[in-house]
Amino acid sequence: MGSLCAVPIFGDLLKSSNPDFVFLSKTLSDKKDIKELANKFGFFDYFAVDKVGREGGLAIMWKRFVGCNVIDFSNNHIDVHIMEGSNVDWRLTCYYGFPERDRRQNAWHFLRGLVRYDSIPWCIVGDFNDMLCVTNKMGPYPHPQSLLDGFKATIDDCGLLEVDLKGGDYTWEKSKGKPNWVRERLDRAFADAKRKFPLYRIDGEGVKRYFEERQKLEDLLMHEELYWKQRAKAFWLTEGDTNSKYFHAAASKRKKLNHITHLVTGENEVVDSHDGMGRVVLDYFRSVFDGRNSGSV
Repeated sequence: MGSLCAVPIFGDLLKSSNPDFVFLSKTLSDKKDIKELANKFGFFDYFAVDKVGREGGLAIMWKRFVGCNVIDFSNNHIDVHIMEGSNVDWRLTCYYGFPERDRRQNAWHFLRGLVRYDSIPWCIVGDFNDMLCVTNKMGPYPHPQSLLDGFKATIDDCGLLEVDLKGGDYTWEKSKGKPNWVRERLDRAFADAKRKFPLYRIDGEGVKRYFEERQKLEDLLMHEELYWKQRAKAFWLTEGDTNSKYFHAAASKRKKLNHITHLVTGENEVVDSHDGMGRVVLDYFRSVFDGRNSGSV
């Protein structure tokens, strides 16, 4: 939620789908920011895990009539028990996987450690930063088969079946419209295969709306990044960076450095008024094009 555009888009999504429960990963926010967000959009309560430096951050929010009890959490997950009006007790794990490839083994070990052999149904959702098959990626450099096999083996060991999502094949992309455009399916939902999950359904229209709004958000973020690249010069940003106070400050500083406060004429006269500098510049270029330049600016 660290982007200028993210909050209003988030609000539009809430209005269109009216969810009872919301999970946010990689919020780049602190608990106080999540509290303000929950209050702004009318959620009864929330639980948040602070970001670490300029990375991470998790949050869940729920409505008044949803009984939610946090039983465990880390920088990668929030584990809750949920009681609904029908007295159906089930477990929900909101998960964010390590993004680094060299930590895939750690991620799979972490997922296996989440398995609890109790009697209630279990659902785990989130950004796994992993893929199950080659069709989960579109773009250059195919995903290594060893990583596909490792994640699939982990899901099988956990006794999970994927809850199919409709409305889009990919949930993350980078370098849209460029030759190296990459699209991947990283966000997933799984349910316990051994116990019937009581609230399982696929809201096709809602999922379609989600992907439409997500695309709008990504387009807005791309335009915002282009704007700041133009202000702060392209070398201040590298592909994939998000806007921050640092880059905004850098752009403002560069604007000040590029501001002309005064000009000196050929007669060493200092001119600092706006109109005066305009006349000096005009006289200078007139003399250049007339071939009679004898002064300097």
